[in-house]
Amino acid sequence: MLPTNGLYGHIRDNTFKSALLLAGFGALIAAYWFAACLAFSAVAYLFDLSSPPVSAAAAFDRIMATAAARTLDNWLVPVVLTAVWFLLAWHFYGWMIRAATGARPVTRREAPDLYKRVERLAIAAGLPMPRVEIMETQALNAYAAGLGPDDATVAVTRGLLETLDPRELDAVLAHEMVHIRNRDVRLMVFALIFAGGITLGGSLVAHLINQRRGNSWSSSDFDTGGFGVRGHHRNGGLGAPALVAVAGALLVAAATLALTHVGAIMTRLAISRAREFMADAGAVELTKDPDALISALAKISGHDYVPGASDTMSAMMISSSFDEEDIFEELFSTHPPVASRIAALSTHAGGLQLPPRRRFIRPQRAQAGG
Repeated sequence: MLPTNGLYGHIRDNTFKSALLLAGFGALIAAYWFAACLAFSAVAYLFDLSSPPVSAAAAFDRIMATAAARTLDNWLVPVVLTAVWFLLAWHFYGWMIRAATGARPVTRREAPDLYKRVERLAIAAGLPMPRVEIMETQALNAYAAGLGPDDATVAVTRGLLETLDPRELDAVLAHEMVHIRNRDVRLMVFALIFAGGITLGGSLVAHLINQRRGNSWSSSDFDTGGFGVRGHHRNGGLGAPALVAVAGALLVAAATLALTHVGAIMTRLAISRAREFMADAGAVELTKDPDALISALAKISGHDYVPGASDTMSAMMISSSFDEEDIFEELFSTHPPVASRIAALSTHAGGLQLPPRRRFIRPQRAQAGG
């Protein structure tokens, strides 16, 4: 975390960090598109060699220049594909969340205490009353959903309601209300959609490459007017310099695709971690009770696994435990370590400091090992 001065400085720093990370998706999409054009140009070069043989370096430069031109000339393609993917994912995301968690709506009559707590916090946060839902599991977790305050949902598990005391429950609900107020759900949906589109594209490219492996390429594969390529076999076959240039270009394309794939995932996760710190700080701002949130996080940690919920869904929840001694796992986690969240609340909000908890092992991992 960046050094901050007080609760509001802590919020400002994480807001800035989230904006930078979200802007990075544009660069990742551009890099992905260039890599796709580079791979296409490298393979097309095998069938479009009208000039005399040149050195490997000159051939490589020609492939790179052609790929750059295609990237710029066809810039509308990734824009349209991204827009179509975004609209589809945006439309179906709410259904996917409910299907993943099994959450069901409850009325004031069914859960009067929970309903009143959410209502009171919504008024304090200046928000419309969200839908209230319960997940019938003994796990300790909660999430907020909805693309805006007028279409929001707060969901908690049965285990959370039965385990936390009133102050702790208010702190958790306040955390989720802050996610709604800050439009974090919309931001995370953006991040999930962009990252999902990039990683899906990478998977499709890998699938196509595997499909073509072992098959011979024909000139008809590159008879594409849209990209300005006409297939012509080179008389006498390819020379070694051309093969070296094509192989080098394909390696660069593969490396770029791999980096954008990993970069998209890590950017999405980094946004998720930054927003959790902000929601913690905002919850304290609403409740004026940092100790309650610290105590709630300590109880939730290690007991937050919701059966059936995917890793993608875990980004929407208040907690997703992992082995905090595993640095690699921390980099690919949707949430900051609980110890870091408690330390931030102690430092910036004056809360108490709890001792470190035991290492956490996910239930499915424990079963696999035992």
